Amino acid sequence: MNYTLGRKSQSLKKRAARNKGRAYSRPLHLGLTGGLASGKSSALKIFKALGWKTISADEIVHQIYSEKGESLERLRQEATQSPRALKKLEAWIHPQVRKRVRKDLKENEGRSVVVEVPLLFEGKLASAFDAVLFVYAPKSLRKKRAVKRGMSPKLFEKLDSRQYSAKEKAKLSDLVLLNLDKKKLRQQILAFQKLSCPLKRAATISKSIK
Repeated sequence: MNYTLGRKSQSLKKRAARNKGRAYSRPLHLGLTGGLASGKSSALKIFKALGWKTISADEIVHQIYSEKGESLERLRQEATQSPRALKKLEAWIHPQVRKRVRKDLKENEGRSVVVEVPLLFEGKLASAFDAVLFVYAPKSLRKKRAVKRGMSPKLFEKLDSRQYSAKEKAKLSDLVLLNLDKKKLRQQILAFQKLSCPLKRAATISKSIK
């Protein structure tokens, strides 16, 4: 299946309607999402090196938990053992993250910003951005990366099953970045930067989402 900027579901049309009248030459606010171990952090680092202001929702979550005196890892482990606890945790944390992300974006209205949000669609944050970029890597590769970082295969499967599928995220996004290695990922991000009007000009960057 091919995914092309400007042709994914209705997400782009809705954002275009919302932003009607804006000059797209202004600094863009981009949402960056992807599955577990897909390479979101790598993509964020590339954007930062290119001069973009970068924000990580994971760091925001850490801040929220630390303010409450809670350990993110402990809460995550507990939640994965109980579907009810996980649902309760997500119902509490998503609104907190949405509030802080929107606050950060407002404070950076005059800057080009990329915000990494793992559960961007699940947390209902797409409307906060001019466009959403989805970092894609095959599940087998993502699982290999996660296990190498110390995550058990069982925990990977459990957490991955809580997210939208790759196809769902790709259809909801405005651009798909294929991450098989960092060099090619950087090339795609550079290609994206060269688009004169990222929200209107069609440009195929990656293909073959399975």
